[in-house]
Amino acid sequence: MHHNLSNIALTLLTIPDIRNILREELSAYFGSNSSFYPQSENDQLLNIDEAAAFLGLKKETLYGKVRRREVPVNKQGNRLYFSKAELTEWVKGGRKLTTQELDVKASSFRRLKK
Repeated sequence: MHHNLSNIALTLLTIPDIRNILREELSAYFGSNSSFYPQSENDQLLNIDEAAAFLGLKKETLYGKVRRREVPVNKQGNRLYFSKAELTEWVKGGRKLTTQELDVKASSFRRLKK
């Protein structure tokens, strides 16, 4: 079996980075006025000031996270838009495991290694 490696790209992008890239591409393809992304009551779009307040960050700190692609963001022209639901998931993604959860994982790992 012959594989064509010309279409393979290695990357260090995170899942949120990949989602943002896909979202930007789909938004550009379907247009910003498209109903492609239905907006629920819980998924409102926030501007930079609202997103910073929601996250409890200074606006400058949030700009830095956007620049480093650490936070999910949508950009249309010179404006940044943040999905409240995506920001919530992003915060939840940084959750640290409790000692009890770590113990359970360690026990499972040890059982699999035997």
